[in-house]
Amino acid sequence: MIPYSYVKKKMILIRMGSLTRSEEMRFCQLIVEKDAAFNCVAELGKQPYVQFKDLNPNVNSFQRMFVRDIRRFDEMERKLRFLESQITKDNIIIAGRVDDGDYSVMPTAELNQLETTLNDLERDVKNMNESDAQLKKNFLELKEWDAVLDKTDEFFQGGMDDQAAEELDIQEEEYGKAEKAPISYAVGVIRRERLLAFERVLWRACHHTAYLRSAAIEEDLEDENNEKLQKSVFILFYKGDRMKSIVDKVCDGFKAKLLKNCPKTFKERQSARNDIRARLQDVQTVIGQTKEHRFRVLQAAANNHNQWLKQETSGSTVPPVLNVLETSEEPPTYNRTNKFTEVFQGIVDSYGIASYLELNPAPYTIISFPFIFACMFGDLGHGIIMFLAGLYFVLREKNLIERNIKDEIFGMFFGGRYIILLMGLFSIHAGIIYNDMFAKSFNIFESSWKNPYEFDPYF
Repeated sequence: MIPYSYVKKKMILIRMGSLTRSEEMRFCQLIVEKDAAFNCVAELGKQPYVQFKDLNPNVNSFQRMFVRDIRRFDEMERKLRFLESQITKDNIIIAGRVDDGDYSVMPTAELNQLETTLNDLERDVKNMNESDAQLKKNFLELKEWDAVLDKTDEFFQGGMDDQAAEELDIQEEEYGKAEKAPISYAVGVIRRERLLAFERVLWRACHHTAYLRSAAIEEDLEDENNEKLQKSVFILFYKGDRMKSIVDKVCDGFKAKLLKNCPKTFKERQSARNDIRARLQDVQTVIGQTKEHRFRVLQAAANNHNQWLKQETSGSTVPPVLNVLETSEEPPTYNRTNKFTEVFQGIVDSYGIASYLELNPAPYTIISFPFIFACMFGDLGHGIIMFLAGLYFVLREKNLIERNIKDEIFGMFFGGRYIILLMGLFSIHAGIIYNDMFAKSFNIFESSWKNPYEFDPYF
């Protein structure tokens, strides 16, 4: 009698076969302890010769036994991807990117500790990102204030207020639309590419009764997303509350920032400038310290990133039970391959998988496929290039595997390195027979064939 704490698993195991036929299969039942089921399935899943059969195909995916564990692992994997993106964003190299195929199961205590570590790291990195964004936003605002105070002094030292008063009086006499009110002014910043359109719209909306002057900020600013910004400072003179309302609406439409409470006198602006520059220095110091702390945290995460992706084994104290069952169902087809025959087996399987214990045509394609390819692609020069490329992949095979290159195109060529080597070799042979090199004909050996019907003028 099987206790309820055990889990039944149906699987198909393999017995040794031959290269020319698929492996012989057996339908088995494995009875393991529930707590060790995940570990057993994980270990068996590493091997290519076990296929599990779902005994509950009608059960909803969200009602299965280990759905909570899967969600937990998905969440941990998401956090690892988030940390990897942040590490890559800071140009930190993740050490030890070697996939040695070791995907063992981590004990529960270590898994809980890893989950806690990832939660803390994700929270800390997100908090640092938010703090860094806020600091950069404050730094940008202070830089804008500093530029506004500088440019405002330049405007007033150049007699801009007198020019504005004179211009507004002229417009009042010409159009008669200005309000009988004292002259007011507003200062702000706007992106440089919007300045020309902003000036036109403001001129039309205010009916020629506003006076605008601008000056570019020489230093490029940077927002919280590290995007470079080119901005200009503008000063706007107008009369009356109605004009002020129009100015505010136009500025909102062009996302121009009006800086309120700009000091009126030179001494007040000088005092405000000194205060802002002191705050700029403090904010810049805090930003530098935040970046250093973030770099240290991400560097530590990068050093442990690949270790977190791996898992360690844990066993069960209760031995499993394996039963071999008889079934009338046709077993699946499994053809044992190695690094040389794998690509040829993939070509055959792309056309169709052979039935169980049917003759496997893949070994015969090791010769026939490169030969037929060479008949089509018989060229000595191109064959040498293909042969050397395949030879490079084969000789540097171990080193290239350790580099763990994820490029899809490279993976396709590297996976077919042996077939490229053979196709190049056969193409060299066919190119010599065809007397063809880089689409240019040559003649190494004289032809032994003579035309028996050739006309001889001496006879």
